[in-house]
Amino acid sequence: QYQCPPYLGLKQEEEARVEKLLEVQKEIDELRAEYAETLRKHREEHLKFLDSVRTKRKGVVVPMAGEGLPMFWLTTIRNVPDPELWQAVTDRDELALKYVTEVSWHYTESRQGMSEPEDCDFLKAPPQRGFRIEMSFDKCPFFSNEKLWVEFSWKSGSVKSKSSGVSWNDGKCITARQRDIGSNGKPNKYRTSMFKLFEPSRVASSGQGLWDDTEKLAMALHFKAEVIPNAVLHYCRDPENDGLEGEEGDDLGDDTDSDEDDDSADEEEEEEDTPQAKAERAQNKRKKTDTEGMMKRIVGNRDPCVMFVIFIMALNLLIVPISIFMEP
Repeated sequence: QYQCPPYLGLKQEEEARVEKLLEVQKEIDELRAEYAETLRKHREEHLKFLDSVRTKRKGVVVPMAGEGLPMFWLTTIRNVPDPELWQAVTDRDELALKYVTEVSWHYTESRQGMSEPEDCDFLKAPPQRGFRIEMSFDKCPFFSNEKLWVEFSWKSGSVKSKSSGVSWNDGKCITARQRDIGSNGKPNKYRTSMFKLFEPSRVASSGQGLWDDTEKLAMALHFKAEVIPNAVLHYCRDPENDGLEGEEGDDLGDDTDSDEDDDSADEEEEEEDTPQAKAERAQNKRKKTDTEGMMKRIVGNRDPCVMFVIFIMALNLLIVPISIFMEP
């Protein structure tokens, strides 16, 4: 590897210069390998420390004795300021997420051979390194699994996933309507649900609406990069302070209002400003935002007058056939 190849057809003195350059290259490669190995060791030690700290966190959320923090992970997932996560997590999902006791991830493969230094930097996540997301439950009435998991690996640059599957109890399937489940017990059509992360990946013969490996990876990365490492920060987040634009009419009111009206409004707000009420308002606000986003994608920035003309033309197309049938 570090010898001048004869097919270059160089003169003897030129080959000598190339040999010297290859010796320098060998030193560079050795230093790079030494640096990468040092960083790899630091990364492994760092991940061990992280595991011990996460175990300590789990001991607070789900202690051996006592009540712990009820619905810790449901509240955490609710409060993550991520519209993509909100769109995937439905009200039906939240009924099952109440029973989550732990969410975790870990690498499933080690790096082989010499790696680039940035690939072994313990402050960075190596690209295309297999990992696994696990979600543990406590006697969930919707399925019999105690643990759901999804695992990712890369082959020839393409991501592949495998998952635990969900053993739904009779009539409790969240990812599909009862009428869409065939006689073999498998759905032929799926609906919006975060739990599709743990269902089989979409293939040609699978039911409509499943996620493919890339879509699963995108959802798993939300948990790996944001939900799991910053769980308690999201749990403590004000659900109304989610970075979304305020609704119309959320102004501070008219300065000419009487002091008596202001006092009564403040009293009503204090009575309603419970954590549960704030969470419900935040949920309604997110749903409204999702609906407005969908309408914006449909309507776009078209002029209202143009949209009105299109509406009238469509209405005429309906009226004309009806009037023909109504003629005596």
